[in-house]
Amino acid sequence: MNILDQIVAKKKIAIESKKAGISLKELRDSIEEMLPTRSFKKSLDEGITKNGLAIIAEAKKGSPSAGIISKNYDPIKVAQMYEASGASCVSVLTEEDFFHGNEAHLSAVLENIKLPVLRKDFIIDAWQVYESRKLGADCILLIAAILSNTEIEDFAAISESIGLDTIVEVHDEEELLRVKDISNAIIGINNRNLKDFSVSLDTTLRLKEKLNPNQLFISESGIKTKADIAYLMEHGVRAFLIGESFMRDQDLLSTITNDSA
Repeated sequence: MNILDQIVAKKKIAIESKKAGISLKELRDSIEEMLPTRSFKKSLDEGITKNGLAIIAEAKKGSPSAGIISKNYDPIKVAQMYEASGASCVSVLTEEDFFHGNEAHLSAVLENIKLPVLRKDFIIDAWQVYESRKLGADCILLIAAILSNTEIEDFAAISESIGLDTIVEVHDEEELLRVKDISNAIIGINNRNLKDFSVSLDTTLRLKEKLNPNQLFISESGIKTKADIAYLMEHGVRAFLIGESFMRDQDLLSTITNDSA
């Protein structure tokens, strides 16, 4: 069983436990009076228009590939630093067993910054889409590798109906073919293969050529330096999701955004 399969297996158990505490109907009813979300897509578009690029900066304590990145992890301080340094949006890990995240991290960040926030987790059930809205997220991630075509379409439709933006993540041509025509979704091209964790920035360059010309897409994973950003931008990439590199070098984000201004 690869790492992705292990994560999904654990997630299924966790979801069933949560469902025992609150039904889907109760969850749906609880979000009806919530304030509107902050537009994740709009913030990315504005960053690209104003600065030539948009950065989703990710707050994360650790990952299966990197281990513990930040021993004294404070998601609020990290997110506030990202906001002050010019990020367009913030991503927060909520997966607990493999990425050391927590739903409380998401709620805390949302209360302390004004930028739109992505809930970064492994969503495999419609219940989690509504849960994400209840937690206050502005955007969710759908990973094509762990979802069927029907699930992706249904979850994206639910997301849109309750005011959430959606990033649909792919890492190869087959996955891209399945999702590239989903209306209003942001396409996330993951340079890391989630099954073996190998990384290549050229994954973004290869797959972006198969997108519709006006499709908003982001490059994710394996982006470590200003040179990596420059390499991708030379080939027409304008939006990026970066976590580990910013967690290790807190000056990198401000350097990138200042250079683009």
